[in-house]
Amino acid sequence: MKRILTSIFLVFLMASQSWAGAASYSGAGKDTSIRSIVLTNDGVELTTNGTFTGSAAGWTLASGWTYSTNAVNKDGAGTGALEQDIGAKADAVYALTFTISAWTAGTTLTPSIGGVNGTAITGNGTYTQYITSTGVANLKFTPTTDVRCTIDTITVKRVDAIISKDSSGNITGVIMGDKGVQGYTLPVIAMSSSPADAATVYFGFTPAVPSTSAAASKVYIRKAGVIKNAEVYCFSGTAGTNENWSLYVRLNNTTDYLIATVGAATSERVFSNTGLSIPVVAGDYFEIKGVQPTWVTNPLLTVYGGYVYIE
Repeated sequence: MKRILTSIFLVFLMASQSWAGAASYSGAGKDTSIRSIVLTNDGVELTTNGTFTGSAAGWTLASGWTYSTNAVNKDGAGTGALEQDIGAKADAVYALTFTISAWTAGTTLTPSIGGVNGTAITGNGTYTQYITSTGVANLKFTPTTDVRCTIDTITVKRVDAIISKDSSGNITGVIMGDKGVQGYTLPVIAMSSSPADAATVYFGFTPAVPSTSAAASKVYIRKAGVIKNAEVYCFSGTAGTNENWSLYVRLNNTTDYLIATVGAATSERVFSNTGLSIPVVAGDYFEIKGVQPTWVTNPLLTVYGGYVYIE
């Protein structure tokens, strides 16, 4: 849905051509002279501790790199990289921003994401580059051995699109991000029931009441990927009391992954988790597993509907 909305926005921009901006793009077919507007993917920060606050935790420092106060220095010989695994994907576009200071010597410092180099840096400044990955390699800053500088405030965000225009304001190109990431959803549903105390129940895509038997309403995976999100909307005609109620993704009737625990005395309860990372292959299956509390007042006439998102 978000990609559809992005496409609609692109059509609007291309029709109006009444916008401005400036940026540089790095990667295959890079053109650092383009002027562009950048649509970021949800604004999610992909680095961990990009400001090096208190330590260099989350980063790998090769020989020649050392931690300083809230920054990292390249203060010794060596061509090894400063790097971090940001979960890069092939054929995705990333916006990388970082600050270089105290550059006193050296030839180049080259950033890369997913195996693709950005533009080599030769001095101080705050830089933003757009890199189209071809693989899943780490975010890296690779120096020549003679580089001496400080790096700080590193951010990476995935990009939906970069729309380029010339100096007259005419649109000259559109670079779509996340070209290789085509996610899909699988729905889940359960018909009306009145949840029993301390019961464990299961449902999937069979239009039936939740079952106390597992593997009775399987949702099969037909394409390998990673379960990223799960969202289940639950509505009860009688709300019941606010004891903790948990829903899980149960994979292959062996492993449970918590979606959410909700303790609310409301008719509407939403179980949502956008931080899942569950690898799946074709032929796997899942159900939604519910672990019900012992209520003071039980909810009645409860229905479920939702989805699992796989990327």
